Amino acid sequence: MIIVSGEPRTGTSMMMTTLKVFGYNVVGIKDPIPYLEKSVNPTGTWEIPKIVRNGLTENIANGKIPTILKEPIPKNAVVKLTTTALLRTERSLIDRVIYMFRYPNDSIESQMRLSKKLKSNKQETYEQLYFNYNSIMSSFKHDYMQDVFLQDNIKFVSYDQIIANPLATLHIVYSTLMFLSLTDVPLACVGIPPEKVKQILIEKQPISSSFKTVYNSLIKHRNIVSNEMMSTAFTNFENLKRWSYLR
Repeated sequence: MIIVSGEPRTGTSMMMTTLKVFGYNVVGIKDPIPYLEKSVNPTGTWEIPKIVRNGLTENIANGKIPTILKEPIPKNAVVKLTTTALLRTERSLIDRVIYMFRYPNDSIESQMRLSKKLKSNKQETYEQLYFNYNSIMSSFKHDYMQDVFLQDNIKFVSYDQIIANPLATLHIVYSTLMFLSLTDVPLACVGIPPEKVKQILIEKQPISSSFKTVYNSLIKHRNIVSNEMMSTAFTNFENLKRWSYLR
């Protein structure tokens, strides 16, 4: 299986949609509740409820443990998992992993906006979201550094990188994973929200690389969470970015 993983609001749904455009066997519900009711992600999220957060086992994949899909998950499937679910998934089920990451301030801001749109009764605070991010990234770093299989079969992809330069980034992703040739790549841009690409073409710079955007976000978050928590989040982000250069 191909696993698309990452933390919330890092571009996992965008990558799932892109793979589906190519005709890959994306397995999941396009609009799980409550997304369908609120219409907050029109291109779809493509998740298998519970599995997206809990991970995959052989018994789930072969249908011995029933899921909402009511059928086994094929070996050629593309499945979305959170970071925690990825770490829990049996390695025998994984062929390749595409791991999406994004500047933590931006992903946390996006989570807060989504939570407001969904009018969630359990809306987390900025401090809780930073704490969650740092805790999960700590576990991920520990497992990744000791897991040779993950190191050999994972491709790290930056949200800002793919938005800023879709063609070049997708070519690197797919050629590395031996999916597609260079001539196939332009079609994948159908899976990327056109309004984001348009914004990039106008600004000619990544959304989160804008100094003003990052600076304003830092100032806002600095007044809410501790400097130590923010520093840890930034270090975790830098680790992901460094690993992306090495793969």
